[in-house]
Formats: sequence, C-alpha cells, structure tokens
Amino acid sequence: MSYVFTTIAIGKKYFLSACNFARNLNKISKGHKIIIVTDCPFVEIENVDFINFDKKETTTIKNYFNYNLKYIPVMECSKRNFEFIIFFDADWDIHDGYSENKFVDFLNSMNKSQFDFIYERPHSIGSSKWDIEKCFWRHKVEPYGLLKTNFYDNAQVVNEQFLVFKNNQKLKVFVQKWKERNEFGVKNDIWAFAEGVEIGMSAVDAKMVMDWKKMFELRNFFKFVANTGVTHIRF
Repeated sequence: MSYVFTTIAIGKKYFLSACNFARNLNKISKGHKIIIVTDCPFVEIENVDFINFDKKETTTIKNYFNYNLKYIPVMECSKRNFEFIIFFDADWDIHDGYSENKFVDFLNSMNKSQFDFIYERPHSIGSSKWDIEKCFWRHKVEPYGLLKTNFYDNAQVVNEQFLVFKNNQKLKVFVQKWKERNEFGVKNDIWAFAEGVEIGMSAVDAKMVMDWKKMFELRNFFKFVANTGVTHIRF
C-alpha cells in the first residue's frame, strides 16, 4: 500500500507546522511518504520530499490567501506512483489516536470500495445556492453561473482541510479542472474562501464517486487549533 500525505505551506509559520506534522508522524509510522509544497528553504526530514512553490502563482485574492492553490500538491502527487493521496492543511497535527495499522486498514477498505474521494461535510450546491443570505459561499454563485444550471447541484461543498483520494485517472481530470478554476478565480478576482465549491464542482466534472461517512472510520487521528485557540480533534 503506497500512500502520501501532502500539503502546501506558504510562509514560515505554516512551513514549520507542516514539518512538525511530518516529524510527529515519523515517530509512529514508517510506511508513509510526505510531500510539502513550500516557498521556504528546504530542511532534511525523513520520509519528506519538498517541492518549490512556483512564485508566479497568485497567492492572494482580495488580500486573503488563495486557498485554491491547494490543487498544486494534489496535482504533483498525482504524477507519482502513489495509490492514495491524502491532503491535509498545513496547520494540522497528529493526535494520540493515530495508528499506522489502522490507517492502512482504512485505505485498504477504501481500495475495495467504489469510492474515489473521501471528504468531510455533506453540503450540496443544489440545496443551498438559492438561499443567498444563508449561503456561506454566496460570492461564488454568480461567477460560476450556478443559478443557470443544475449540472453541479449534487456537487458537495466539502470541508477542504482534509481530503483522501485514490490516485486514478479520475483524479487527473479532477486536478486539471481545479487548476482551471483557480485560474478563473484569479482572473476574475473571486475571493477563494470556500474552495470546497471548486473542489466539489471539479469532482463532478471528473465523475468521482464520493463519500463522507467513511471518513469517520478514523478516530482521534488528527487535530488542529482554530483561530479561537480551541483544539479540534478530527477523525
């Protein structure tokens, strides 16, 4: 079973956090690989490959980080011979419940399933696009013409902090569509917040079979500290 954890870490704060994730994972796991896309100088860490961030990419839109740049590490990993690609936000860390054996069991179970993509948070475009006042991604409804089509109504606005993919041909289509939507967002100055919209639409384009319930086969594996200072335990 070959699998890689990957993230994008722009700036020293996120680079150090991603390196901390890698070192903590190395203490309890040997079968994984980690790929970090960064603009910081590389360091030597076991099981970690670093990729230089292309500084021609637009990092901010409306003075906020361009979250759709997360497509880059997923695309880079899709070019390699990993069976599974796990994207994590660079501010995540390993929690006490992590077990290499249990994580591999999770991937083996996914491998036997029809699912191409495992995500957190069901939130369909079709069920929320009409209620603009309550829609947290309303700034993307008009630019993507979502009121003029029902093609993406079943797309999920996923929680984009942690994503698990089979590395198959569908993933190649997915990352290409996500890249194109990043370029569209940059060109049209669309605030990148709620990049789950672009992820969900791209998954529909790639005809991915998706699931969110399977994520909860994992228990107490990961954690992150929110801006409020509260630590959240995930899966």
